[in-house]
Amino acid sequence: MNYIELTSTDGNPVTGNINLLKRVFVDTNGNTCISGWNNNGYIEVKESYEEVISMLNARIAGVYRKKPQTV
Repeated sequence: MNYIELTSTDGNPVTGNINLLKRVFVDTNGNTCISGWNNNGYIEVKESYEEVISMLNARIAGVYRKKPQTV
């Protein structure tokens, strides 16, 4: 499985295939964004840029890491 789960800025989980992910970037407001999982431009996520890249690298290496639970 080549999927990762992120959290959108409205608190909903966003799960997508890393092979379909086109871009991870930080917008002018400092929000981490991903593009390629929908047809509507991009999705803002709560995770930092570094966290998203770390998750992607772990999945590419075949390591499954659960997201840290936040209370």
